Amino acid sequence: MKRKMIFALLLCVSVILAFAGCGGEKTVNDIRLTEKACLMYSVGSTFDLAACVEVDPEDAKDGLKYSSSDKNVAEISEKGVITATGFGTATVTVSSPDGKKSASMDVAVYDYTGTYSGEKYVEAMRCTVAVRITLNRDGTFTYYRAPMKVSLAGGGEMPAFSDGGSFTASGTEFSFTSEYLGKFSATFGLTDGKGFLEGKFPTGGAATSLKLEKNSNEDKGESGDYSAVYENDSGTVFYLSLTLDKGKYSLSLAMSADSEGFVISEGSYSFSGNEIQFDATEGKSFSANYDAERKVVEGNYIPVTDGYTDGYIVLTFEFKA
Repeated sequence: MKRKMIFALLLCVSVILAFAGCGGEKTVNDIRLTEKACLMYSVGSTFDLAACVEVDPEDAKDGLKYSSSDKNVAEISEKGVITATGFGTATVTVSSPDGKKSASMDVAVYDYTGTYSGEKYVEAMRCTVAVRITLNRDGTFTYYRAPMKVSLAGGGEMPAFSDGGSFTASGTEFSFTSEYLGKFSATFGLTDGKGFLEGKFPTGGAATSLKLEKNSNEDKGESGDYSAVYENDSGTVFYLSLTLDKGKYSLSLAMSADSEGFVISEGSYSFSGNEIQFDATEGKSFSANYDAERKVVEGNYIPVTDGYTDGYIVLTFEFKA
């Protein structure tokens, strides 16, 4: 009798354990991520990796484990939320409870706002195409394509153009929209800690494949007031003033040395080597070379389009001590 009772008790326990096992973690056959990479622009920002996780079967998400290769760059919670902790790159991984299946995503924490520039010789047009784009924190951008000297028969000089609009970022993909340029896109990447945008950029006619690298914001001691004098073909003299102030600039024109000028271009600037690239929020964008030893700003394409002159002119601005 006792043996029968013991056997029945063991049978009940086995049944209970079997049913308990049915409600436990299910075997994960596969794990996928809908995003390949994640770009986070500031320390403290977050990204929900769990929302990008797909598993097979679909109801086997319980018990998934999350980890980060570098917690000094990106931490990830038990619920799959990434928090940026420092600038750099890391890899976050989601794994099945048994560790047999996993998927990973590259994470970059980098302030992608700023100016990117690049150029390329295009054999089909036999000229150099130079482009720069500035990304602002508020989701707007400014765009500039430098003048081009096309060497083909019937070519000649194509004037510069500039435009602006809005952009969105999804993972490392940037989508741009503007009234003049239309829609285009680029992919963000990092090389030795320096950001770049790569894609097909509008350059007039067909788009051109370019890699635009982020410009430096280093202080080269350029801040201050600069002046230049220009005389057009009609003998009219113009007095120009250029003010540089820690990444911001203003270009003004006056009709005499003593009169108050008016602003013809203003915005932000950054360096690409010794070249200063001016990105206008008002007026036209342009570029010029900075000679720190001589303390001068020299440019072949300074925009003086005020109704008296037309187009870009060659000018040398000297520092006003």
